[in-house]
Amino acid sequence: MTRLAPVFRCAAVWAALLPATSLAQTAPAWKSYQTTGNPADMIRSTAVATALGTKVDTANGTSANQTLSAPVISSLKAFSSQGSNNITAHPVGIGNRTVQSTLYANETAVDGTTSIWPHVIQTTSATGYGVTDPIWGGAADRINLFVGMNCLAGSSDCWAENQMLYAGPGFQGHGHGNEIDVENLSSDRDPAVAGTQSIVGLEITGITKYMASYGIDIVGSETDVSTNSAHLFHNAIGIMGGAAQDNSFVDVGDATISLHIMGKHGIGLDLSYATITGSAISLDSTQAVNFHNKGTGSLYNGLASDGSTVILGPQSPSNNIGYGGAGGYAFLNVSNNVTGATTLFSAGSAPDINLVLSAKGSGAVVATAPVQAPSVSAGSVSATTKMTVPVVAAAPTGACTAGQMEVSGTGFHVCVAGAWKTATLQ
Repeated sequence: MTRLAPVFRCAAVWAALLPATSLAQTAPAWKSYQTTGNPADMIRSTAVATALGTKVDTANGTSANQTLSAPVISSLKAFSSQGSNNITAHPVGIGNRTVQSTLYANETAVDGTTSIWPHVIQTTSATGYGVTDPIWGGAADRINLFVGMNCLAGSSDCWAENQMLYAGPGFQGHGHGNEIDVENLSSDRDPAVAGTQSIVGLEITGITKYMASYGIDIVGSETDVSTNSAHLFHNAIGIMGGAAQDNSFVDVGDATISLHIMGKHGIGLDLSYATITGSAISLDSTQAVNFHNKGTGSLYNGLASDGSTVILGPQSPSNNIGYGGAGGYAFLNVSNNVTGATTLFSAGSAPDINLVLSAKGSGAVVATAPVQAPSVSAGSVSATTKMTVPVVAAAPTGACTAGQMEVSGTGFHVCVAGAWKTATLQ
């Protein structure tokens, strides 16, 4: 029998070494020689060695292409995965939703004495600066976590990433749906300095054939039955103290409208609570402030400047500037923009109107109609008219406008019926 030494004489001895609860373990098709009495039922050692090669040691073992059924891993120190992998998990629930998940990692924090960060993905890089990626031709980027979603024809709504913060009843602490910590110990990265490599907390970019809807879309919530409110936040965007030094918002793009306020609001722009040491609103001398008529689409009653002077109504066909309440408006009408006559009139039961006209330089105050005092009862109303008449070097000659007045060294000159009349001053 010595020639049979390489062969297991009794397969039952090997079978006894297998765990009773094994799940479809591969094993040689052996039988007990003691039961059958057939030497052919004895398994050679080479077949046994082949079978042992597919087994996993219970301690410090290595396995490949294994199927684990409901495994419980008490401590996972390292995990390495290559190729196409899929971990299927049961439906999971968070907040008020239950979804089907293919990868689910859950941690219940029970230690109340320390910080707990259950899931950490960290990459350390000290190479690659200035290197061009040989595959795509750009910079050799370092991306700690990439999340991608391919939404193809026939797919339902897609989210490349969805984070949820559930603040349950009784929660008292701060809650953050997403926090981006930026720690810059390298150098000042002022984008106003040419050539500065930027460091940003959040960047939205991409390559697209068609324009998308919004870069950032803050959507209201569904109506809550307990509060009957569909508002999700008190403030959609908050910029806290110390967040920015130079500008809270910067727009260097080429959009048609930089800030477009729509919807229903009590106040469009409120600066009343701000501490502003300079200009509340600063405009270039070539820019104008206009009012938009949504019905006609035209602009009117603008406020502009020619670089040294503020101009009222340069883009208006009527150029009326009104003051007062309902039924008592007073209007300043500048006809034909800034080069024509100026008149003052009222609508409704106007109160007292004080009009002061003065000429600058060699200009003149021209009255196209007599200035009349209102009809009054004696002792009830007094009217005082003050007019500044331009001083000229010599008596005027030539054509004039009726009512035009000038003063020279020879007298007081008044235009009557298109001709100058002079009254000698004593």
